[in-house]
Amino acid sequence: MKDSAAAIASGDYTRKVEVHGEDEVAALGRALNALGNDLSAFVDKTERTEKIRRDFVANVSHELRTPITIIRGYNEAISDGTITDKEMIQRYRALINEETIRLERMIRELLNISRFQASDELTTGIEPLPLAEIVRNVTEKLMVKSVKRHVTLVIHADENIAVVGNGDQLVQLIMILGDNALKYSPDNGTISFTAVRQEDGSVLLSVADQGPGIPEEDLPFIWERFYKVDKSHCRNVPGTGLGLAIAKEIIRVHGAKAQVFSTPGVGTRFEVTFPKEKVVLC
Repeated sequence: MKDSAAAIASGDYTRKVEVHGEDEVAALGRALNALGNDLSAFVDKTERTEKIRRDFVANVSHELRTPITIIRGYNEAISDGTITDKEMIQRYRALINEETIRLERMIRELLNISRFQASDELTTGIEPLPLAEIVRNVTEKLMVKSVKRHVTLVIHADENIAVVGNGDQLVQLIMILGDNALKYSPDNGTISFTAVRQEDGSVLLSVADQGPGIPEEDLPFIWERFYKVDKSHCRNVPGTGLGLAIAKEIIRVHGAKAQVFSTPGVGTRFEVTFPKEKVVLC
């Protein structure tokens, strides 16, 4: 036990004590083993958190630098007379405008995340909201994109339930989940939106797609800011990488819980469960 304690003190959490019997010495041995396991788990979690923090800082720097570099480059080309063709100048101005909008959106989303994280629960704009109506409104907004790719949007929603929450935020949540599903859905695929009351009185909101799926090892990290699934099929998917991080905070402040089920090559289903305390029957 002395050697095990010394090993733990030096950072080696693999050393274990052989425990025999049920007396006080055996109890101490088990406590040392448990301490080693807990410290090992804590160190692993700390290292993962630190990696995510470093990746976040690096990703923010990269994501902000890219539009700024593009804006500066095109602006200099116009300003110093390198480009004189009127059509090219218009094209460059359009690209500058697009990158400016992207930069503004990214900053706005980062501020949204910070604002959500500063509060533990909803404090404004709280009212019973018809979930089925919100789902329909969101799918109507997604219809323009889905029609172009022949993606079918299917809705199965209970008209008799309402969720107590903030309307703008719930619209944003369903839009994020629906837009994500559309980005990864194959042409001629189907996206299913479900909002139903469960036996325990809670309400289940789910969005399911038929996309490439998410590898199991990536699932715990998809809610992190700027986290990207490092697979070839994701490289050309547009977006800031902040959508699910915002969704996570909206789910949290509404007192809901989220689960993700995904099978590579089959599809992904996001489930959000609102507790019965937040549910009102219409």
